Amino acid sequence: MENQLMRTLRMLLGAALWLTFLPALAVAQETSFGSPEDQRNLIAGICGTQLNIGPEPCACLADRAMTELDEPQRTYLILSAVQPATAETLPIAGLPDQLALIFGFLEKAGAECRDAAADGDAGADGDAAQ
Repeated sequence: MENQLMRTLRMLLGAALWLTFLPALAVAQETSFGSPEDQRNLIAGICGTQLNIGPEPCACLADRAMTELDEPQRTYLILSAVQPATAETLPIAGLPDQLALIFGFLEKAGAECRDAAADGDAGADGDAAQ
């Protein structure tokens, strides 16, 4: 009886600890700019106001930023648009190779996403004409 009681108490204690730390694990996935989806939306919104490429290419660029840029690079990208002075205080701001990578990404991904959207529009127009 005592062994069963001890097993039950250990199981309950383990479950309580798991439930206590589970939310902390979920929050660890988020950054100062929220969840990955929040970051994606921020980047798409910034793109829409800073680059003249349109909503579809901006969504494409944001999706690519989530996979092609790491967390510090995305943080710098977001801050450089919304709080440039703060962006310049980040460690990455002093790394020319990292800044070149970010701005190279913006140029390349922006052009590729814009071209892909234009190709998609041309295909849609061609389909409608048939």
